[in-house]
Amino acid sequence: MNNYVSTFDMLYLFLLSDKENRNKAAIDNWAKEVVERERYDFEFGIIGLGWLIGYLIDINYMEGNADEILEHIDDLVYKFTIREVTQQDDNIDSLLYHITYYQHRLSSKSSIQSYRSFTHLECTKLLLGKLNHFLLNDRRLSPEGVSTQLKVILKYTYLVKVCLSESLVEEALYFAIERLITFFEQQQNLDAYLIDLAKLYIAVRQYENPYWESKIRQVFNRAIVANPNDDGWFEIARKDHWTRDCLLGRARRTRKSHHFIFECLSNIVVTN
Repeated sequence: MNNYVSTFDMLYLFLLSDKENRNKAAIDNWAKEVVERERYDFEFGIIGLGWLIGYLIDINYMEGNADEILEHIDDLVYKFTIREVTQQDDNIDSLLYHITYYQHRLSSKSSIQSYRSFTHLECTKLLLGKLNHFLLNDRRLSPEGVSTQLKVILKYTYLVKVCLSESLVEEALYFAIERLITFFEQQQNLDAYLIDLAKLYIAVRQYENPYWESKIRQVFNRAIVANPNDDGWFEIARKDHWTRDCLLGRARRTRKSHHFIFECLSNIVVTN
């Protein structure tokens, strides 16, 4: 166990502090520590640093031009991506973290005219190829297997809304969602799948598929009756729409984990 401050810690602390109390020097100091650490992962390394800087600039919590600031990090993440997609054994979380970096670079206002957008998109396609193969071939319906599949599904519905063509993920996404809806409909006891069910409900609503939404709503409502005190993802799934303030307010009230707020903000399309 290390004492490093993670990307999730910095996001949580920065977003939940009052505007006048935001310490930009803390970001600078943390960035220096990350670079000195010489790690490339998202939680404690370069990929997470690049994503956080770009995200805070994009929501006007920091000032600067993301394309200029992230130029060197873009080059590093490109190298990390090539290494990731050539690995024989896929690490789904790592693939998703790489895509989270690129989703911001592709959707950022400052990247619209960036010559780097082509490279970002091609790297994203390579990563999606690995994830599509996973969704089409993973047959696990254990809680762990379903949870991993839902991470990818929720990410895909976000990507289609903000920065990618549906054609890049359509086959795998349809296959996985249909399979999981059928699976949930057949379960008498959903206790082991509550968070995953809430994520699937969010995903199909975000994807704006009325047929899927109708089918999963029935299962979702059955789960609510059986588990009336469940919170977190369930509460978010019950919202009519999602805003950044809504998600942050949820984190403040319940002291949810720092990773929880990151997962919400990087996978749910918010209206502000």
